[in-house]
Amino acid sequence: MPAPVGPATLPPGTTPAPVPVPLIVDFTDDVVPALVDGHYKVTVDHTVTTADHTVLGEDFFAPVHHLFEVKGPRFSLDPALLHARNPASGAAGDFSHALPHLTIGHPILPWERLLSGEQRLPATVQEDDTAPPPWVALLVFAQGELPHDHNAQGDTVATTATGLITAAQDVVVPDIDAVTFDDPDEACQSIEVPADVFRHVAPRLEELAHLSHVRTVREQATAPGGEELQVGRYAVVLANRMPRREGAHVAHLVSLEGHQDHLDPAPPPGSRIRLVSLAHWTFTHRPGDKHFPALTAALAADPRRIPLRLAPPPRTPDKAGTANTTGSGAGTDPEPAVRERLAAGYVPVAHHLPSGEDTLAWYRGPLTPAPALPLPDQADPAGPGSGPRARRYATADHALAYDGATGVFDVGYAAAWSLGRALALADAGFTADLTRWRVRSRATLATLIACHLADPAAGPGALLDAARPGRDLRRVRELLADGWAARLRAAHSTAPAPASAPVLPAAYRGRPTAAELTAALARPEVLAAARAHAAGPGAGDADPVRAWLLRLRLLYPVPWEYLVPDARMLPPESLRLFHLDTGWTGALADGALSVGAAGTLDAAAEAILSENGPAGPAVTTGLLLRSALVQGWPDLSIIARTSAGDVVEETRRSLPDPGIMLILYRDRPQTIVLAEPHQGLSFGIDQDTGPGHTDAVDLRSLTAGTVGRSTGQLVDVATCLRPAPQGLPADVMRINDGTGSLVDVLSGWVGHVLGPAETAVQLVNAPYRVTLTLEGDDA
Repeated sequence: MPAPVGPATLPPGTTPAPVPVPLIVDFTDDVVPALVDGHYKVTVDHTVTTADHTVLGEDFFAPVHHLFEVKGPRFSLDPALLHARNPASGAAGDFSHALPHLTIGHPILPWERLLSGEQRLPATVQEDDTAPPPWVALLVFAQGELPHDHNAQGDTVATTATGLITAAQDVVVPDIDAVTFDDPDEACQSIEVPADVFRHVAPRLEELAHLSHVRTVREQATAPGGEELQVGRYAVVLANRMPRREGAHVAHLVSLEGHQDHLDPAPPPGSRIRLVSLAHWTFTHRPGDKHFPALTAALAADPRRIPLRLAPPPRTPDKAGTANTTGSGAGTDPEPAVRERLAAGYVPVAHHLPSGEDTLAWYRGPLTPAPALPLPDQADPAGPGSGPRARRYATADHALAYDGATGVFDVGYAAAWSLGRALALADAGFTADLTRWRVRSRATLATLIACHLADPAAGPGALLDAARPGRDLRRVRELLADGWAARLRAAHSTAPAPASAPVLPAAYRGRPTAAELTAALARPEVLAAARAHAAGPGAGDADPVRAWLLRLRLLYPVPWEYLVPDARMLPPESLRLFHLDTGWTGALADGALSVGAAGTLDAAAEAILSENGPAGPAVTTGLLLRSALVQGWPDLSIIARTSAGDVVEETRRSLPDPGIMLILYRDRPQTIVLAEPHQGLSFGIDQDTGPGHTDAVDLRSLTAGTVGRSTGQLVDVATCLRPAPQGLPADVMRINDGTGSLVDVLSGWVGHVLGPAETAVQLVNAPYRVTLTLEGDDA
């Protein structure tokens, strides 16, 4: 992989992308608590048996008692413990195949309290070291299901621990003994769920274990790139419901303590169930939204449309009724020259001539479908020996190109020059920096030329020393120390006799001509001294100018219509590749540097400016993406690789428009991989468009060394859903409630009964990705 671009070569405010650390994700079934929440007493006593077998007990050694409490969350949960929510809070999209989940930074939370409210682990748990059933569950509710939160906005009822268990008519309250409360007035949030809704969405008692697991993330020394997760140990609680009803949904992490007897298919003894809501968030399901696979497949539907250019119009049939491809005949329209221009990335634009006529011209921006032809060498028309030349174009008209065969102008570079000048004039900070640098550069070059004319034999070192600040002051001090002041007074003690005729001041006698000054500027020793001075510590005035020009060459301030002059070049749901025309960006920089420029000294200073300092990241190609992917997946992963498999380094990634992404590359990519974001794990089932397999699970390997890899086998799980009320979609998964449940079906495929961690592995939704392979010479 190429080395990352350092801060010195990137525009101000831009930092290199962080290198992801390879991580390993471990799934564990549960955590067995040594002690569940409650009050405990430790008693230490001593018994001593004497030689005559007399037992000395409490009469001699009084027992010691120590009381302590194991206390964890019960009626509320610290928001700081909520590590991640999926879907994200406030998210909107198609979640019809997702199982929402909540990641908690307290890994023992689901098992540190008992459903029954007791304060002692069951004997079966103590004997076989298995965890008790989790006391929390993640329930998902759609609009209209909660009476107090009809719009699924996350509304809850504020109450206290005592109020929670206070009986009300037709309300089933948690069966919790008030004597176990640490604080009867502890605040909590509650929801009341209609009995029929609770019966439909609540997991069965035997399903709870498979809806919680532990995730451990640790660093790996060497491994392929993985998900960018945060190192640590977390509890993960899955919902058993996929949001398939259009509209808002709310997910509640609820406490099931005291509801152990209500987690069966039988109707609860009441019309509503009161639950503690430990945490909640909302999201919106939009079934009409396109899926990631469909969007990416559309991008690669027609490889011929990948280059950034207008599609040529259909050929006009000739009189015989066949398409004319020779460029001759009465029906030829458009001409081959027009097709050639369109294929090269040009678009026709209106052009107003200086003489007043309106005509047609061709325009092409900096993004071209094929490499632009190199421009002639940057030679000064004055010929060799005239010194360096920075700007290729002195004016916009200078950058116009005329096609004599068709009588049409090419205004691309001229437009770039005018734009560069306009952008520079619009930036007061840059014009101030540019003026400051010009004044200093002119003074330095003038000093070097004067020193050379005074001593033509002086080398670059002597000239550079003469041009350094303070040189004149040092010379004056040397003269004063040598008695120069006394000699000066003696020489002028007697006034000279008046001259009979005016004499031209000595400063004007023998003054060098313009040709001599230009020749002196072109001398190798003068240029070498100027370059050394520009690279030295005293040339800081040039740094902000270079930084601004670097951002300009990376097209940051360039308006969108200059990059893509016709919207048809980048239609909705399209991906286009391009080459960067350095001639266009050069004309852009020429226009910017034309502000305040005058004379040969400025031209030489500009040339030296371009030679010294970091030139910035080289850019050869790039990518434009206009798709719902840009807004729907803000952290969309796009990785470009060369034919050798090396990652192509990005020099810019930005959003010129909310729905458009622009990426500039150092090298031409051979393959481009578009993938869903990797910032977190998500769970759910897969989408199989095959007949009869709407819902499926992509079976994953559970063998050591290949855990998590797809086996390529899709398992139909459409029958693993609970029946839904009439007219509504089936959306609650039967996790593990007997024959035909998800765990039962998947266990039959893998050959053994799946535990909670293995079930989680099967339900991991890996990021979808598509690879585009580029062929041919075009982008």
